[in-house]
Amino acid sequence: MPNILIIGATRGLGASLANLYSTQQDTTVYGTTRKAEAPSGGKLNEKIIWVKGIDVSEKEASGKLVAELETLVKGVKGFDVVVSLLLFQLSTPWTELTRQLADHHSRILRNGGLEGWTEVGGGG
Repeated sequence: MPNILIIGATRGLGASLANLYSTQQDTTVYGTTRKAEAPSGGKLNEKIIWVKGIDVSEKEASGKLVAELETLVKGVKGFDVVVSLLLFQLSTPWTELTRQLADHHSRILRNGGLEGWTEVGGGG
């Protein structure tokens, strides 16, 4: 069962990708939104699992994303695809976010959770 994380899934290309992936059978899509509530209005597939309150322009965004994912992904074997749609410079460097996500997954692997997760583009 593929697991997809889309950072910036509420509008534009991110919303289109989230909708496309969420229509595929046995695919779970996690999408970030800046708001404290999941998007409504019927334009986004209701199968999308929302990681709420993630505003990447905030300094604490990477840590908050990792903390929210720890809560949401219990039992998930890993992310097959991670898409980041950011059109401005992060206050937290992308490499730091990647490191924090990798650390998060390493902790879960040590505890017998996520199996077979590898960092995309990280050489394995």
